[in-house]
Amino acid sequence: MAEKKMGKDIKEINRRKRIWLLQLLFEQEYYEASDIEEMLCLFKESFAVNDDPDDEDVVADTNGDFDSVADKFRNMFAKLGEIDSVIEKLTVGWKLDRIGKCELQAIRIAVYEIYFSKDTPVKVSVNEAVELAKMFGNENGGAFVNGVLAKSEAVKATKQEVNE
Repeated sequence: MAEKKMGKDIKEINRRKRIWLLQLLFEQEYYEASDIEEMLCLFKESFAVNDDPDDEDVVADTNGDFDSVADKFRNMFAKLGEIDSVIEKLTVGWKLDRIGKCELQAIRIAVYEIYFSKDTPVKVSVNEAVELAKMFGNENGGAFVNGVLAKSEAVKATKQEVNE
């Protein structure tokens, strides 16, 4: 029973990290590239001023989880052009500026995890992106993200077959 609870806690913490990452990706669209570190500091400070023990963000950051999110964000930000290139290939007929902002950020996270970080199983990345889109995107955001990333699963499987 303890293992099941621990697994659930890890899943919840990872979901919270992805939510932070989505928020950071959304926010970075309004900052100059030179101000990204300042944006990260301001984002983290928002936890320091909130000492509510019931706030999920405060609780989740007790182990310094935000620092790992900030590192992942920096890595993603450095590869944003490459990530967007993959998304453009997966969304034939769609320009990135036509995709809902929350849906786009969820897709970016999944594409980064699938193609660049490779530390998360493809199905987990896809499922988490769909859940993020359902939580933060428009009414059909989850279905849209699922449709885009279903192609990503097929492409990733093909890439693995070629590399074997």
